[in-house]
Amino acid sequence: MLETVFSINKLSTGGSQQQRKLPFEYEKRCLLMWEEHCVECSPPYCYHHCLNYQKRADNRCVRLLGGIQKISETSGSFPYGFICEFRKWAKLEAQYVSHPVGDRAYLFAEKANAFLSRFFLGVANLTRKLFPNYGPYSRFTRYKNYALSHWVIKNEPFDVLYIDCRLCQKEQVQLLVQINNTDKILFSQIFTLKEGDNQISIDISHIQPNQAGTYIFITPMNEETNTRIVFSWLDLFKLKKQEAEQPADKVKVVVWDLDNTLWKGTIVNDSNVIVNKEAVSVIKELDKRGILNTISSKNDFQPAFDKLVEFGLQDYFLCPAINWGQKSQNIKEIAKRLNLGVNSFAFIDDNIREREEVKTALPMVRVYDEQNLQSLLERDEFDVPVSETSQKRRLSYMQEVSRQQFAENYSDDYEAFLRHLEMELTVFPVSKDNERRCYELVSRSNQLNLSTNRYSEVEFRQLLSRDDVLAYAFSCKDKFGDYGIIAFMSIQQERNSGRILDFVISCRVAKKKVESAIITSLHEVLRPYHINSLQALLVKTKKNGPLAEVFHELPFDVVSENEHQTIYELSDLEHIPDEGILKILNHSDV
Repeated sequence: MLETVFSINKLSTGGSQQQRKLPFEYEKRCLLMWEEHCVECSPPYCYHHCLNYQKRADNRCVRLLGGIQKISETSGSFPYGFICEFRKWAKLEAQYVSHPVGDRAYLFAEKANAFLSRFFLGVANLTRKLFPNYGPYSRFTRYKNYALSHWVIKNEPFDVLYIDCRLCQKEQVQLLVQINNTDKILFSQIFTLKEGDNQISIDISHIQPNQAGTYIFITPMNEETNTRIVFSWLDLFKLKKQEAEQPADKVKVVVWDLDNTLWKGTIVNDSNVIVNKEAVSVIKELDKRGILNTISSKNDFQPAFDKLVEFGLQDYFLCPAINWGQKSQNIKEIAKRLNLGVNSFAFIDDNIREREEVKTALPMVRVYDEQNLQSLLERDEFDVPVSETSQKRRLSYMQEVSRQQFAENYSDDYEAFLRHLEMELTVFPVSKDNERRCYELVSRSNQLNLSTNRYSEVEFRQLLSRDDVLAYAFSCKDKFGDYGIIAFMSIQQERNSGRILDFVISCRVAKKKVESAIITSLHEVLRPYHINSLQALLVKTKKNGPLAEVFHELPFDVVSENEHQTIYELSDLEHIPDEGILKILNHSDV
């Protein structure tokens, strides 16, 4: 609910409306009451002394120019959006009390609040001579907030604070989002809003509701001039429960603690810590196998990183998170930066409390103590196929960091960024030289895996030896380096058509138009076999949703679909569009 009674405009009707959709599914929303306030407010004294005071209809201060105004051009929480033009020091604020409600109750509460607010404000206007301080409306507001704070409260925390908004008439603004109670600040972070649409999703599952004086507020930072923001969503959500995610079959990333794990001792108490040679040995062996290493450690960054440099280990760790934050949050952030599923992570820590925190927050992450580290290498989840490419995996991810930094120069034109990468895709038949890497791709890939077939090495060789199966590997490189072999495809030939049996792509090239270039390359590759059309069966799993998105962007038609699988068809290989972003080479051209 929002305090719109002081809005200077009426909701317009007609015209086109942009419906802003949520990126997740939810069970309930929290019934919040968003009101305009001031970060420097001390009423009623500031009404007489503050130079920024402007009189509102109820004699209080105008914080948002024109109040919280409804707008019909967008919709989200409601069939309309809200314009907020923040004056200096203005903020939107709501008390965080747990009221989980469904959509119908939420919309009813908004309508009831709007009607009652207008009614009591009207009564206050009619009785101004008796109640010059707008007593009827003030009492209604007081009783409403009391009811929200004390009635029908449930002890259910929410999962996400989601903000979908549009910044108007400014290139960039810093937005502070803060949650605090009477004792301490529970959450505080500054987000950069850019002109146009912005989405902010904040994990608040660790914040307990119903604590005395817990408030959420948002405010533009250090803005001397008015800041105009249109909100579509400004809500707390309880997400739909998903089935517990299981750890992946194979570990791709190991997250290391530092104190009393990577080294013996605690660096805060004694800088002369001694490196754990067993841990170093395991780290180097994991690196040889293509399993990445990273860090989540509660320490000050610089002295801890300096110690890594002293031990000569700094290059083994990608995206190290050395800070005082929750280790589960660090792991999620590292997974996002590496573009890997959290369920492929393992975590090693000597502290049982830290291990339990990660187990509770991320049950799909494998967790180990620091004892007998060498035995980890003998476990099935660390037994992965090793190829020449896997031994260079850390280097390839370091190159990807350089690409991400380069991409920041093209934040508003992703296609221009891709073109400036100068990517080349090479396609060639699978042979003895590269079959090990292809087998590794099939064994390790989850998100970009068409059929999710899992073969033993013997079964994989049998597949490659079949007379009716064509098998191809795809490599990619750009101006920053060579990705190596990044995709594998097997096609069963059926007269003039082909059926894709396996199609797996490395996550490292996801969303770089490599998928489209692979399909485009098939035109020339399959011409000698007189294959004019292709069919593909996507087996739906919890993990390979990203590949389903890829197929929707490719020139395939959906033949049939149900909850378990989708059958795609490409009827004419002769007319596949080439976006021209990647240069496509056959092995004979190299």
